[in-house]
Amino acid sequence: MARWAIVALLVAAATAKLVDFDEAIASIDQTNLLPVRGQRAFLAALISVEILAALLLTLSRSRWLYLGLGALFAAFAGYSALRFRLGLHVPCSCFGAFVKMPAWASFLLSTAICQVSFGIFWKQKPYTENLS
Repeated sequence: MARWAIVALLVAAATAKLVDFDEAIASIDQTNLLPVRGQRAFLAALISVEILAALLLTLSRSRWLYLGLGALFAAFAGYSALRFRLGLHVPCSCFGAFVKMPAWASFLLSTAICQVSFGIFWKQKPYTENLS
């Protein structure tokens, strides 16, 4: 159940960024983390990672994938915390024009998904092949 919710969230976020690419660039520009020349490439890479993660989640149940997802959402939570710390109370454009979330709400959502991903990682048993 959690897996499909994360897939839907990743696909929605990637789609929203694609549809509202310029607004997502403006949101990244507000933090001054990246030079203007690197923002488009960064956003394109982020969209690709979100789509790839959603695709991998539909095809695989590898526990290592959940560790990677936990790290990805930890980075999203860090970005949201930075936006909040910088006083950027403009809604995060994580979901484009579809859903406007304040930085604290985005932080809580990312933290919750991070915890779920790490929880699934620790709960799953490592795959061991029977060699006998």
